[in-house]
Amino acid sequence: MPLYQSALAANIFDQQVVVITGGGSGIGRCTAHELASLGAQLILTGRKEDKLQRGQQEIIEDGGKASYRVCDNRDEVVVKQTVASIVAEFGRIDGLVNNAGGQFPALLEAMSANAFDSVVRNNLLGTFLMMREVFNQSMSKTGGSIINMTIDMWDGLPGMGHSGAARAGIDNLTKTSALEWAKAGVWVNAVAPGWVMASGLDSYKDDMKAMIPTVAAKIPLKGMAT
Repeated sequence: MPLYQSALAANIFDQQVVVITGGGSGIGRCTAHELASLGAQLILTGRKEDKLQRGQQEIIEDGGKASYRVCDNRDEVVVKQTVASIVAEFGRIDGLVNNAGGQFPALLEAMSANAFDSVVRNNLLGTFLMMREVFNQSMSKTGGSIINMTIDMWDGLPGMGHSGAARAGIDNLTKTSALEWAKAGVWVNAVAPGWVMASGLDSYKDDMKAMIPTVAAKIPLKGMAT
């Protein structure tokens, strides 16, 4: 049985088809478990099949419904094919959680063009491509809801300038798509969860790793989300 209790009503997502990018680990994995416990049919996407398989198995063992697709959100052709295969199997997509992304610590003066571009493509371009294809192939006809994951970058993001720029782009992309797609009955929102003790922090090293324990003291509740 799941080790949590949702604040939402049981079966509120019954019969809903929901895609979660980056659904095999971190925030995406936890979101997938909760939505599945509330009745959703989950489709997990990501680049690493072993993580997706593990996430699918966990959900099924808990009594939920899940499948997965290996998908690199930065590849336009692959995204089109992935969304098409989901629509072909399930008939529609009711929800999209754009969670996939990632970054690495780097100061602006030492950041290469390739480093900046890789993070922007991973976070911003990947989010856009998934949104566009889900809208064009399903939600433009059926309506639905899109949630984009962003970050607490409102006052700048020292050491993560590439990610801050990409996530600021996601914020504007969310607002623009919400206005453009409202006519089709599509809700688009963004979530900025702040610091979360997710698996992505395991890759941080040296000064950035040493800084993580000090973050909790600056948070009003004196703790990071887990």
